[in-house]
Amino acid sequence: MSQRSNYGRVFQEVVSVEAWHSSFDPATKLATVHADVSFMVAKLGAERDCPVRFSLSLRRAEVSLIIPDREPLAVVQSSIAREIGPTGQRTLEITSGHKFEGKLSAGVDALSNTPLSLQASGSLFGDNSAKTSTSLTEKIGPFTVRHFTKDSAQCWEIFAEDGSSLIGKAWHPVLEPRLKIKKLNDSTLEPSAQLRVRCKKEDLIISSVSFKSPRILDHMGWQAAKTKEAAAAAYIKSRLVEYDLTPANFEEEYSIVFLADSVVSEEIS
Repeated sequence: MSQRSNYGRVFQEVVSVEAWHSSFDPATKLATVHADVSFMVAKLGAERDCPVRFSLSLRRAEVSLIIPDREPLAVVQSSIAREIGPTGQRTLEITSGHKFEGKLSAGVDALSNTPLSLQASGSLFGDNSAKTSTSLTEKIGPFTVRHFTKDSAQCWEIFAEDGSSLIGKAWHPVLEPRLKIKKLNDSTLEPSAQLRVRCKKEDLIISSVSFKSPRILDHMGWQAAKTKEAAAAAYIKSRLVEYDLTPANFEEEYSIVFLADSVVSEEIS
């Protein structure tokens, strides 16, 4: 088992990631890359040998799309999802070439748990085809998403303006693709790309720490709070050591902690 495949074993209760791309268009050789990134508050310390229970979440995270230099893929710059602010509304236009019947009504998006307003119209072309245009207005969630390029990778920084924990989805995984990629050759082999999620150690939020045995508190006095935090941090480090993922200097607040990764595979249709 590779080292990178162990990321999810350590932080699977804090962040999950799944990435895929559409089939390459035979004419344009273009495909759309999608990413489903979800953040949660984990409840850790259930193991018998762990002296504390605590919650773990993230203050900030970085999502990166990695395309190795050897791969015959290029990013279409104008297609990159650049930035999402923390307030207001956004409108998404969806056009489909399939036949449709019935009506769309307002409701709640189960993916992002935000109110949606939908309007749809269709016009027939021939006997058995239709073009559907859908306008979707969505209330933007509490995250700010900022795009940047780092070491030839396309990256998105995700954070809450008020510094609170990341909870929920970073964006709509289906309606808000990250970008488009273009295949540069005619090979039938599937090109390789990977999505990675990481943060700095300072962005790990440890909260609600409690000792499993109240007797421990009797011997600590005023140092109890600090010791609880240290015990929780030691537990996280032990999990990283177990899977050979420990940063070179875990005590450094700016050290990089890898959280999750996913191969960008072709969508099953």
